[in-house]
Amino acid sequence: GSYSYQQRPDYTRTISSLTFGYQWNGNKNLKHFINPIELNYVQIPFISWRFKSLIRNTFLENSYVNHMETITSYGFYFNDSKVGRKKQNTINIRGRIETSGNLLYTYFKNIKKSPDSITYNLFNVPFSQFIKAEVDLRYYKFITKETKLVYRFFGGVGYPYGNSEVLPFNKQYFSGGASGIRAWAVRSLGPGSFSDTTDRNIYNQTADIKIEGNLEYRFKLFWVIEPALYIDAGNIWDINKKTGRENGVFKTEKFYEDIAIGYGIGLRFNFSFFIFRADFSAKGKDPAESIGNRWLFIQRKPVRDDFTINIGIGYPF
Repeated sequence: GSYSYQQRPDYTRTISSLTFGYQWNGNKNLKHFINPIELNYVQIPFISWRFKSLIRNTFLENSYVNHMETITSYGFYFNDSKVGRKKQNTINIRGRIETSGNLLYTYFKNIKKSPDSITYNLFNVPFSQFIKAEVDLRYYKFITKETKLVYRFFGGVGYPYGNSEVLPFNKQYFSGGASGIRAWAVRSLGPGSFSDTTDRNIYNQTADIKIEGNLEYRFKLFWVIEPALYIDAGNIWDINKKTGRENGVFKTEKFYEDIAIGYGIGLRFNFSFFIFRADFSAKGKDPAESIGNRWLFIQRKPVRDDFTINIGIGYPF
């Protein structure tokens, strides 16, 4: 079990969780995780009047309500590193698929014969119904003893249906920040080529699909200083069109046009017991800009918002 408390200026959220599951080794490099039962009770005890007015009559309104998640999930972790050999090329892969609310929905719809026109509740709280799958792949390639290239790819998709119009807020994807597309502030990128020109922009952009790739060159300079050069690319998207942000929907024939690109230089101070990190980033390509004005320095001049500094502990991936 666990309890999470999040307090932000616009809202307060708590998540109470109870999980029952198993894990076992497939072999020395592979672990499996299965949770037949995972219960999450999400409460929103406080929402500021300003934030509530901003999300009223939008798709976000359904994301900030009390709800229950009844999840069944399977995950795996693959690591090909060899014990006692730290300086070697390594591949890490994490995968997870989860589904929520199907048995409860079947009970209310087919056994209890509840009408389709209502939202089904468990203990007077609506339960979420969705399916979600994601994979995180990382490859660490050593060039010399003190230099390496790190490749990372992440892909994930969640689909709400039945008793849910949108994914629960804590299950939606976001991008930007210290471990994402670092040229954007956390939750400020996307979805797609959507650009919020109203005062509704509250750095809270979330969506159903996420694709992200990173390439980072790490090397040691002297003492504990480890610089890095990197490039990040990716974005988030909606599965279905949402009023007010039609440019945020994923389209297989043109999603690549929405890929955001950022690059920069990082400084890491490796004290062995912890790593302090500062990354200085610039927007290479901003899909929220109009076509013909997206490439920094090539098609347009830089402004203050094109540069970001992220501070963190540990490596980004």
